[in-house]
Amino acid sequence: MSGPHPAVFVAGFPKCGSTSLFDWLVAHPELARPSVKEPHYYIDPAMPLKRNPPGLPTAPNDPIEDYLALWGDAPGLRVDGTPFSLYYPQAVEAIAESTDTRCVLAVIRRPADRILSLFRYAQHNSAVVGASLSFGDFVDRIRANDPAFAHTRQLALAFEHSDYVPYLGRARDRLGGRLRVVRFEDLADPLSLCQSVADDIGIDRSFYEGYDFPIGNPTRVVRSQAIQRLRRRLVRDTIQRGSSLRRLGRHIYDVVNTTETPPNRDDPTVPETLRSIDEQMTPAVNRLAADFGLDLDHWVEPRD
Repeated sequence: MSGPHPAVFVAGFPKCGSTSLFDWLVAHPELARPSVKEPHYYIDPAMPLKRNPPGLPTAPNDPIEDYLALWGDAPGLRVDGTPFSLYYPQAVEAIAESTDTRCVLAVIRRPADRILSLFRYAQHNSAVVGASLSFGDFVDRIRANDPAFAHTRQLALAFEHSDYVPYLGRARDRLGGRLRVVRFEDLADPLSLCQSVADDIGIDRSFYEGYDFPIGNPTRVVRSQAIQRLRRRLVRDTIQRGSSLRRLGRHIYDVVNTTETPPNRDDPTVPETLRSIDEQMTPAVNRLAADFGLDLDHWVEPRD
């Protein structure tokens, strides 16, 4: 085996702030990041959210040595940042069975806000949603099981995946005290959060006293969706994630075809659609608060 199994997993959930938390953790000198943030090793290739970039190993087809080689000779406890892991029983089982696993982090976010973030990311960063589609129309189509989203399962499952209780319950059953649930709001105090997580892992908390805490994976506005789709076809399946060539290509692409200007916030359907999702997801939020002892009152309070 190429070194120990990861000790830390940022295992959930997409569009909840998991990238920022992963980046903050792997900045610590006692923790090691893989060459690819999201190895997806334990996610079955046949499952709808599986990404399979070239060169990445996949269980059970590839030996675990290939997965562990993603950390190379980097010193420190290893961290896996695949935020889809808790959606899949086989991933939870593999993580739970490892005696090296110290801490599994699940970041959760108010469901309506997560779905809005997912929509904006799909519309701008990924360009898989039309630029003219409103948030309200998007949600109506997801609720109606529009077959146009069948090929983009992360969008089709937006509501199901925003009800965290089934996934967290299964993870808690297998992981016990190694599972830690982090609210999106907790990221607003990154020093306290990371020092507390450092205590859970067993590393020096003082590192974070002078750390800058950058924000990861922001939504970027795509100038041309046609260019974005062409890039995805040419790059995603031909150039390995984490490679220097891919990083260079991404930098050039960002300069040419994206802007950091925030996405259009003038969509008139957003406020009412958020309130509609809040109402629909309130029972799930109440179950989550009760089952995990979380203060989520602000998730069910009326919006301004």
